[in-house]
Amino acid sequence: MFKTIELKKSSSLFVKNAFTQMDKFVVSALLGIYVAIILFGLDKGFDFSDEGMYLMLTDPHQPNQYGLLNYDLFFKLFYRFTGFQFGIVQLRILRLMLYFMAAGFVFRFWLALFPDDWQKGTGMQIVPLILISLFGGYAFLPQSLSYNSLTVVLTCFLFGVYGTAYWKGKSSLITMLFTGTFLAFLFYIKITVFFGFLVLILGFDLFAKKRIIISLLLLLLPLVIMEAIFGLVLGKSGLLSMIEGFLFSQLREGYGLFHVLKSVLVGIFWSGLIFGSGLLGALFFQSNNRRIKTAFAFCSLSIAFFCIYWITITEESTFYLLFGILFAMGFLTMNKSTKASLPKIKFLLLVLFFLPFVLHFGSNVYFMRLGVHYLFLWILWIMVWLKVYGEFHQLRIAVLAICISFLPFVLDGLWWRPFGIEPIFHQTERFVYQGKKVIFLDREQILFLQNLEGILEKLQAENLQVLPLYSIPGPLYLLNRQIPKTPGIWNPSHFEAYFAKDLNAKVILFNGLDSLPEAVQQNYLRYEHPEKPLIGVEIYVLKENHD
Repeated sequence: MFKTIELKKSSSLFVKNAFTQMDKFVVSALLGIYVAIILFGLDKGFDFSDEGMYLMLTDPHQPNQYGLLNYDLFFKLFYRFTGFQFGIVQLRILRLMLYFMAAGFVFRFWLALFPDDWQKGTGMQIVPLILISLFGGYAFLPQSLSYNSLTVVLTCFLFGVYGTAYWKGKSSLITMLFTGTFLAFLFYIKITVFFGFLVLILGFDLFAKKRIIISLLLLLLPLVIMEAIFGLVLGKSGLLSMIEGFLFSQLREGYGLFHVLKSVLVGIFWSGLIFGSGLLGALFFQSNNRRIKTAFAFCSLSIAFFCIYWITITEESTFYLLFGILFAMGFLTMNKSTKASLPKIKFLLLVLFFLPFVLHFGSNVYFMRLGVHYLFLWILWIMVWLKVYGEFHQLRIAVLAICISFLPFVLDGLWWRPFGIEPIFHQTERFVYQGKKVIFLDREQILFLQNLEGILEKLQAENLQVLPLYSIPGPLYLLNRQIPKTPGIWNPSHFEAYFAKDLNAKVILFNGLDSLPEAVQQNYLRYEHPEKPLIGVEIYVLKENHD
């Protein structure tokens, strides 16, 4: 009934085969294009919403009470010792540099899997491939350093350190301390991922018959040291803030335990369906029976179109990239090979498939939107599968196809439809902030900032409070001001919890994403402006200060 698509047995894929000079030139040229696209946009555009919050968390003077995101402590500590505050461009450069480092760590893991690739030089194609797959994160969300990009980078670091040691069976004290250090960073960046990796690593150590108690102590030691440093130098504790922040997180709609679990399960459901459509597509090519071939084709195409119709619920185009990669993974899985593989390889493929959902846990953002940040794991899955079970020509085609396929999505996310702002070519107005730092914005953003700055100057109060409702901390960052208590206010419940009994703000920014609190309606008047509302944001001034 079925014919097996056999991949000829070979002792080594790269003894008789190698990437040609043209292959290496094309991949290098593509990598150069990606880097040029990113560099061109470094000083252009700024999203007042999400990116504003990312930047507020790097402001050493910004309070962050009851925060689940506590990586601001690292920036506060750095500022305490150096007096240097990162700006928008510096953080975007830092993200790019960390991606290069992350690709190097993944390459180290790759060489642990396939050590012969170092001598043959063919493994070097993996570095630009992983780097380009990391660049996929630029296709969705702003380009400044964020907890999403930091989570991805630290995952790569863990692969390079713990993954390499585990695969070689040569774990050491230094390895566990470095692993614990990366986990400690994750504790402050995304607590759910910290616990996810901690459980996974302890599980691996238990399987390897190591002493779990000793492993746990070594893994937690760097976190204890970091907590001690923050307590002594800054008088702050990420652990206490995390405990308090968990209670306050329930005030943000969609961030309860049920909602974050639902977000992951929805991602697994759609990913599984797309993967399954790829399986059925492979069975279509394997079958010799015409009726069965027709049935497989019908089922595969029906599921594929069903998924495309239902998952594309927002304007991002990255859905199609996730769809194509998941479909390819399913298709490859059904290509039977005569090659034997170690059980560890099969387990690695399983881990690589499900790890994106571990990274996603804790977020209420639709997985099929945010999943583009985690695609490097599925790209690594494809490369490992082809290396172990496939032929060289398949690996060669896959490398070139993946490097090319990410290009339109990265270009779209950075230039044509950057997150939360106008296309990059509209970002032509020069704006100076924090003394000498420069960013180019669109005309309407500039007018809004000038209007807001003029209002604040009229009130003649340097330290007056300004509250941005909702999710718009960006303007205050650019005007070198801070938000009381928290780097962002997300909904009326969040506002009520923080400011219902302590509303001292003289100016309120309101973008209409949710209802205007009653206290604001009673005590504030809308500031009229001939060009308002600029960027869709209204400005309210305390009645006693309104002209």
